[in-house]
Amino acid sequence: MSLPIFDIVRNETVNVYVIIDISRLEGGTAYWKALCRQCQDEWRLLHNHYGVQCYPVTELLLLSIKEGSATESLLLWLLSHRHYPNTGVVLLTATAEIDDIQQVCLPRYTCVYPDGRHVFFPFHEPALLKNWLTTTDVSMRQQFESPFEEIYIPEIVGTCYSSSQFECVSTSVSPRNIPSQVYENRLSADAYRVLTNQARYQHLTKALFVRASEYYPFLLDITWLEQRFISGILLASELYPTASEDEWESWSAHRWIIGSDYYRHPQFIKLVSHYSLSMAIKKFKMDVALVSDSRANFHRREWMFGLADDKGA
Repeated sequence: MSLPIFDIVRNETVNVYVIIDISRLEGGTAYWKALCRQCQDEWRLLHNHYGVQCYPVTELLLLSIKEGSATESLLLWLLSHRHYPNTGVVLLTATAEIDDIQQVCLPRYTCVYPDGRHVFFPFHEPALLKNWLTTTDVSMRQQFESPFEEIYIPEIVGTCYSSSQFECVSTSVSPRNIPSQVYENRLSADAYRVLTNQARYQHLTKALFVRASEYYPFLLDITWLEQRFISGILLASELYPTASEDEWESWSAHRWIIGSDYYRHPQFIKLVSHYSLSMAIKKFKMDVALVSDSRANFHRREWMFGLADDKGA
């Protein structure tokens, strides 16, 4: 479900919250100082109470957004800022009041790396949140979402806020059905790899989008391309655990070039049983007849737009 930002803010049945690091935007601190006295009950600082590594030097602001309020003015200023397209915002809705939301947000800003380090987890950044949601299990996701009614991220970061749509990415599980326990986000090896490679994956996605677009007579959806590229890396790590990370990335990218399910082709299965994953891909795509057969019989168009399971039949 996608909604314009104004429809989300005007929903009187829930409270709407947003978290921002105002210091990252030129003129942000001065703009905020001019507004903060007008809305003292509608914002809280999110201090680094947990001694988390890499936490921002300046604390984050939790804002309660109400139509016509000073916090709404700040949000709209942020969304119209020239640096906004590089960041984006996550909108949170909840029935709880701001002090309760402050308390549930603080532990959610911590993740535990596989080596045991407690590190800052900026879930208010749409790209990171979306990537993490693709790697976490159902139980962890439900624990994260349990204090909130809905979580919204921009469908396309960079469009004018007045016309942009925000996509609901939270599940429909009622918070009452989630067992009460201390929240802790321990990253799996897959999640750690995805999140620490986020900037690199975004660069690879853009390059893959340009390359893959040459093969299709219709416009690809770069959002789904990115999600399928990342989930494909994880799938490759399951199917070929002894391959390298570079090989997993190459395997995933080639699904957009030679067919979503090319790895199920009998000849590819034969090749990968005799060669490394990278060499099997190389030999397979050098055979024009095999590539043509793969594109015709081992490719699902609906997979490209998120309308079919990643693994297929």
